[in-house]
Amino acid sequence: MRWTKFLMINCKEATLLSTKHVGHEITLLERLKLTLHNSMCKPCKYFLQQIKLIHQALQSKNLHDTVHMREAKKKEMEELIKNNL
Repeated sequence: MRWTKFLMINCKEATLLSTKHVGHEITLLERLKLTLHNSMCKPCKYFLQQIKLIHQALQSKNLHDTVHMREAKKKEMEELIKNNL
């Protein structure tokens, strides 16, 4: 029974592994832990599905397109980020 405790992860760890998994930076042990967790946790399972879908959408988009933003809007967003950290 000790091995099950070793393989069990919480939702926060599962979320981190899910994001790593999309980037293909996950080890076999991490994959096993994530699969075990997702077999018991529906929200984390759906999170992984959604993050994969987002990743696929971004891969299919031409990533060379740039977003242009007015300088005033950019400064406003930077201030919001600073204030929320």
